[in-house]
Amino acid sequence: MKSGPAVGLVALNQNWRLRSRPLSGQTAFRTLSVGVTAGDYVHVGRHFYLYPTTAVTRNRVMSGRTSVADARYEVARVSPNASLHAGWEWGR
Repeated sequence: MKSGPAVGLVALNQNWRLRSRPLSGQTAFRTLSVGVTAGDYVHVGRHFYLYPTTAVTRNRVMSGRTSVADARYEVARVSPNASLHAGWEWGR
């Protein structure tokens, strides 16, 4: 890949476990987040690259419960995400 902007789709499958000592309980649930992402490939040298990205995802609880005792954890319907990927390209 060349240095420069990139746009794509992202899917995040996350397993959550929430514990609360004051409420003496815990819960587990799984979310699926799907959205669009954009970033910029920056090559540092011949093989090493950095790829910072931002994304906006639509989130949905797929299984489990989002509450401990009577306290509910609210999963946002839409949320921003950011990440930094670092990698090595062998074939360049």
